[in-house]
Amino acid sequence: MNNRFLHAVLAIVLIEMPFNAISASKENKTDYASISCLTDKQEVICSYKHPRSMKVATLTATINQKKAPILKVKGYPATPEDTTAILILLDTSDPKRMATIKTMAADANSMIKNMKPHQSIGVSVFDNDYRSILPVSKSTQGFAINMPAAGGGQATELYKNILAGIDDLKKAKATRKGIIVLSDGKAEDTAYKIEDVIQAAKQDDIVVMGLGYAERASETPHLQTLKRIAEETGGEYHQIKSGTVTGFPDKFMEAPFSFLETGGQVTINAQGIYGDANVSLHLKTSESTIILESKSAIPDTRSNTEKLRDYVIKWWMYLLPGLAALLFAIYMAVTRIRNKAGARKHKVVYGHLEELDGSGTKHQITNSAVRIGRSPDNDVCLKNDSISGHHAEIYRSKDGSFHIVDLSSTNGVLVNDVKVDRIELMPGDMIELGEVRLRFMC
Repeated sequence: MNNRFLHAVLAIVLIEMPFNAISASKENKTDYASISCLTDKQEVICSYKHPRSMKVATLTATINQKKAPILKVKGYPATPEDTTAILILLDTSDPKRMATIKTMAADANSMIKNMKPHQSIGVSVFDNDYRSILPVSKSTQGFAINMPAAGGGQATELYKNILAGIDDLKKAKATRKGIIVLSDGKAEDTAYKIEDVIQAAKQDDIVVMGLGYAERASETPHLQTLKRIAEETGGEYHQIKSGTVTGFPDKFMEAPFSFLETGGQVTINAQGIYGDANVSLHLKTSESTIILESKSAIPDTRSNTEKLRDYVIKWWMYLLPGLAALLFAIYMAVTRIRNKAGARKHKVVYGHLEELDGSGTKHQITNSAVRIGRSPDNDVCLKNDSISGHHAEIYRSKDGSFHIVDLSSTNGVLVNDVKVDRIELMPGDMIELGEVRLRFMC
């Protein structure tokens, strides 16, 4: 099965998968670039965008600060769910500007003709007031902006009407949203300021493109208003002169809304990563690198056996010394046990004491010193009340002879009916300790 087939299957699965089957991360922004990530099994799928002025040369990704392979990159729109909503906003104030107003209308009509299937377009005009002449819609067939013979009101309430356009556009359901303002930039508002427009656009994630139409050189300073709004919302500004777009590529009208459609979708391999993860997308330009960051929860579907295997593989260099130490400790313990068992198996029996009570019990003498008494800690324990706790001791000298010593017992020690404190024992000697009689044999 080749990779292309797998990628195709994955794309279908992602499209058809219920929303609750994919975990979404919070969107993060850096200089009007943004990222939003989803996770599907062992892959992280990130949608990203950036200003068109940012010329991305290379794209790399990291997960938890480690480089992660990028499996696939798709340009916008990457999925059927990716849609763009655009509101064209025309400044129709001042009857003396009728020729310029008609030029703006013609330019707007050219843009509308080149809309793509995933794009929805609306048109509104303003002077003192805001008027919608085409609600944001995918169907513009047969629609054209037709200007009256005379312009609208004298005053230009620019800020108020761009704010009205933002309120209008934010109702649209789309992945990306933008407003194109065609105006001379004159703002005669008293109730609103340029900061109000910038704040509202940023809050609703709406990008503004400003197209400035100045009829005379003396009016050019007014265009700085449009330029500032565009730049501070992550959009673009262009000055129009004699019906042409200064500074735009020749094919601008073929894709007039592409300022909204940068970036796309990146699929990142997250194999071997589980749980909460920090995902970073590095957009490198010729001058700098912009890092977009997001968090994703990568599901852990491994069995307990697979978890143990992966744990060992990950930490084997740390586990190996501990395992070696454990094996060495086991080896030493087994050797010690074997040595003791061998010593017991091959111990030398120097002689024995035979009880003469009819039972025939024999006590082996395997040490060079054997203590006899009633207490459990004796080598030979005799359970008789006439025996002291530590009654006597038999020891073997270096020359091989055996001696018995009375350990200050209550009833004393008799050897062959003679009470002794210390005496050498001979084979067959009769030993009496209280009421207990023993025969020494060696």
